[in-house]
This record gives sequence, C-alpha cells and structure tokens, in this order.
Amino acid sequence: MVNTAKVKQFQYGARNLNFYCLVDERGLPLFAPSIFLMNCAVRGESIKSNKAYAHDLKSFFSILAQTSGTDKSTSLNFGDVTDSQMDAYLNGYLLGHRNLQISTIERHITTLRSFYTFAYEHELIDPLPQFSFTLDTDNEKYSVLETVTRTLHQIYIKEEDFKKIILANITSSDPFIRERNELALKLGYYAGFRTEELVINDNLAIKKLQDLLPKDSNKLPKAIELKVKGKNNKTRTILLNVKVTHSLHKFLWGRGRKLETSLISSKCGKPLKYEGFGTELFRECINNYLVRNALPTESVNIWNARTFHLLRKCFATNAVSFCYDNGLDPRVFVPQWLGHSDPETTNDYILYDALLYQRLGILDELNMKETKLAISYKAKFGKRS
Repeated sequence: MVNTAKVKQFQYGARNLNFYCLVDERGLPLFAPSIFLMNCAVRGESIKSNKAYAHDLKSFFSILAQTSGTDKSTSLNFGDVTDSQMDAYLNGYLLGHRNLQISTIERHITTLRSFYTFAYEHELIDPLPQFSFTLDTDNEKYSVLETVTRTLHQIYIKEEDFKKIILANITSSDPFIRERNELALKLGYYAGFRTEELVINDNLAIKKLQDLLPKDSNKLPKAIELKVKGKNNKTRTILLNVKVTHSLHKFLWGRGRKLETSLISSKCGKPLKYEGFGTELFRECINNYLVRNALPTESVNIWNARTFHLLRKCFATNAVSFCYDNGLDPRVFVPQWLGHSDPETTNDYILYDALLYQRLGILDELNMKETKLAISYKAKFGKRS
C-alpha cells in the first residue's frame, strides 16, 4: 500500500519547505518520488501542484507495488518499466479500469514524464526510458478526435462569446467598478493574466502604465510589451494587443485617473489584494448568464466547470494563431508570453489551434501523422493538398 504524507516546515538551507512524499505501508518514504516532490518544492512550485504530482505518483507506484519485478521480486522497480507496461497502466488501468477523463490522464502523463526526466538527470535511472505515452482510443467513446474536440469546446471561448457571455454579464452599476472589472477580464482573455497576477504589486502599477501609455491618445502605441510577475515569482514579458492596450489607456486616464498605486484598486484607491478576485468575478458573470438563459444541462455543466483560468487558455490558443498569422514560431514566443516552463504545455495549444483552423500540417510537425487523432482528423476534413 502506497500513501501520501505531507512534510511540513522541512528545513532546507535558510528556507522551510512544505511538500508531499510517498510512503509505503510501514510509513517509510519511497526515495525517488519523494526526492522528486521535494525538488519541486525547492524550485518554488506551489503546494497545490505538489499535491497533484503526489496524487499521480501514488497511483503509479501503487500499481508498481502490485506488479512482479523482473527479478521475480514482489514489486516492479520504476526504472524497469517497459513501454508496453506503461501503455497497460495508461490504457488498462487509468482509462479502462478507473475510467478517467482524457484530460486527467494527460496530467498523469505530464507528471510521469517530469518524474522520469528528473530521475535520469539525477542518476537514479539509466538510460532514460523512451515511453510513447500513447492512449488507445479505438473505443468510439474515447476516440481521440472526439475527446480533443470536446476538450477544446470546454476550454475555448470565441471572442464573440467572451463579449456576449462574460463581459455582458458584469452586474455592477457603478461605472468605475464596471470598467475595472471589464478590464480585469480582458487581461485574462487578451493577455493571459492569472487571477493572482491581477493583484500582484507592480504588475499594473500606475506609474509604469503611464510611462507605457502616455495620456495623448495620438501617441498611443498599437501594442505594448508589459513585464508581469507571475507563478513562482517568475517575470515574463507579455505582448498586449491593441484591444487591451486601448482599454488600459481609457481606464488609466479616465475613471482610474485618480488612482496612485495599482490599476486594479477599489474606488477609493486602495489596491485589491485578494488573489481570488478574478475567479469570483468570472464566476459571478457565469452565474448571471446561467440565471438569465435556459440552457441544456450539458451546457450548464460545461459553464459551471469553467474558471477565470479558462481565459488564459483562450489567450494561449489565440497566441498560437497570432504567431502563425504573423510568421512567428509559437514554440519560441508563446512560452515567453505565457511563462510556460514545459514545452509540452505549449504543444497543447498548438494542437487546439490546429483543430480550430484545420492546420493538418501542424499535426505532422507534432509527430502525430500516424496517430489515431491525425487519421481521424484527416478522414473528417480531407487530405492535405
């Protein structure tokens, strides 16, 4: 039996770390996954992410504990796992037995890929296993095309719907609050802000924005670059398009002209500090929309599952489209604008863009030419000319 245990206030140099570890039935830590989880904490990843990694690794190591090893031992060493065994774990156990959503299994895959890379780089295994991480989706219910298309439908909102459903359902009657809230939502959709980034000191500092966006509208740039501090205190440079630039300028020199610190402040000028501001604002808009419209149960469930973070995913997908439209490589620019440390994250949005705009060539570039997704997709939309 493998379980998770939380380590609190572990002294590491001058820091006290909180993280999870995996323990066996005797309560003894499993070395490799526990060191990996500790390293995630050392890198500054959140305890929430650490818990998710631990949950995924617990599932994997629990199965290893029930699988005979190559030396006839009672458990299989993670370094001896073959591609076929990994395939059986993903498809037979996670997909078949536990009936997990494809998106959830993809999260497990990301965790396992990161863990194995860490283990190899720290000489815990050699060589690095070359897992294909392929999901068997012959079953019509789990066809890759259907699943990815459904996922895309759940996580992507067209700009027209963003305006009609999200922005149109801001309820405040106060002009200042209404425009501020509209701006916060636009920063999520058009600039990829996380909810906590809206209230981080200096991200939307008045003085910084005044320097970037002079009061004279004739000198207003079509787009600006804005440095934003985000997850794990990493700073990235975001390219703000003309739509959000104009909204920033309008509020900065209009209803927000008396603000002195942050643009996301109360009417009396006090900067907002609550990290869940964006989350609650988004939920309020969705609730208003659902109350005012009689929707099918499936649509209601989709909207209820969406959060402010969805706007960031929309921005990521649109950023990929922007790169292709302007002759840029999304693998170079999108990670910079979003702050992605794992290139696989960017590939998700490259795939979503390919589905939206039928870019069959992109599927080939993602080494997906012979996968069921590519085959199903080409059968649906026709072969590339």
